[in-house]
Amino acid sequence: MFSATRIYWLVVLALFGCSVFFVVRTEQYRRSIPKGSGKNCLQGGKAATIKRIIDGDELVVSQGNCMVNVRLLGIKSFHPVRSELALQPLGQAAVGHLKRYLGEKVTVLSREKKLDPRGRTLARLSADGKDIGLRMVADGLVVVYRKFPFHGEQRYIAAEERARALRKGLWSNPMAITRVQYWQVHWAKERSK
Repeated sequence: MFSATRIYWLVVLALFGCSVFFVVRTEQYRRSIPKGSGKNCLQGGKAATIKRIIDGDELVVSQGNCMVNVRLLGIKSFHPVRSELALQPLGQAAVGHLKRYLGEKVTVLSREKKLDPRGRTLARLSADGKDIGLRMVADGLVVVYRKFPFHGEQRYIAAEERARALRKGLWSNPMAITRVQYWQVHWAKERSK
């Protein structure tokens, strides 16, 4: 006969195992895309198809024969598995928002000429004529990544301020707010260098 304590620890162990499995599979997929594959092939102003969601601010898109790992420019999401347990639902909500576009055509609004340190293409995407990252910021699903300036940054910041004032999404979670404030201090230091 199992006691409540044993059942509890079995559930915790099973959840931990699932989390490890998810992280390993995501990393394997991320590494299967050649670094810099999108350096010259992703074109702004053209349609692309979302093939896979990696996390709340990273996805894989294809455009013609080009398959690219894209880091959405200007946003930062909590990770759906690697964040603290209390913050994981925020990352899962961001992933859930992106999943509605899986397999759908999106437009590449803009693309940075350089790649991020992990070899991902930095780009802004739109669906239904609306900037996906800006919509996520306005809904409180992600925060504005302020480490580097980017085109449209002021619109993103204004949307974030409105979401924060309305306590939308992550802005209703004190632990998330504390984490975001820490990030913002760090980003301000990095940006001033």
